[in-house]
Amino acid sequence: MIGIVEFRQAEEDLAAGELACPGCGGPLRWWGHARARDVCDSGSTTQRWPSPSAPARIASTVTSRGSPPTRICVTVATVLGVTDVVVARWVVLVVRVPAAPSRHRVAVWRELRRMGAVSLGQGSWAAPDVPAFAEGITRVIELAERGEGQVVVLEATGRGETDAAALVGLFTAERQAEWAEFLADCGKFDTEIDQEIDKGKFTLAELEEEEQSLERLRRWHRELKARDVFGAPAATEADQQLKHCTERLEDYTERVFTALHQM
Repeated sequence: MIGIVEFRQAEEDLAAGELACPGCGGPLRWWGHARARDVCDSGSTTQRWPSPSAPARIASTVTSRGSPPTRICVTVATVLGVTDVVVARWVVLVVRVPAAPSRHRVAVWRELRRMGAVSLGQGSWAAPDVPAFAEGITRVIELAERGEGQVVVLEATGRGETDAAALVGLFTAERQAEWAEFLADCGKFDTEIDQEIDKGKFTLAELEEEEQSLERLRRWHRELKARDVFGAPAATEADQQLKHCTERLEDYTERVFTALHQM
């Protein structure tokens, strides 16, 4: 059941994170492209992915502030109408590149890793069938052909729920590992700021170096976010840590400004 008093106000409240779930009390969010959400019905909970052709904007319950709401019923059929019963669609790449010269095989392998494809063994790789991976797939094909190789591109889904969940789990585990590496670098950035403050090293040169480090973290975060289509558990912490790093740099910038203008 979704209760709406004023649709525009409800949208603004939802975007601002001011609408809370009556069940758990957590803030409600839009349900965006290719990101799993729990759908509850009569006490049971299942996971659904938004359909690529109809990205859903569904919250389990929305209660806007103000007077008693005009109720709009949302049934299970409505939910299934805008979601895919099949867990996820995949692009499978069967790659064949001659062993020599090795640079072509290495280039293809590096591009597959960069785009976030999952190795299935024996030259086979899988990536979610979403627009974020299209450019990488095209690049893999180009690199393979440059080395007189070939890439066979297939569309696939898990044969059953267990198979589908296993592939999603394998993909998400790799994204989780990438987020862990990102978080470690955020920690290093935090430590570097502490060291500069402890040493009283408030110079423009150091500030520019820290600005470059933060920009690198921002680019990395954008890349990881784009390919983490199923939402690895560490993604939320990564968002928070990047915000923390930004705040640390702002504080350090103020210290540098103060130090330079006291000279």
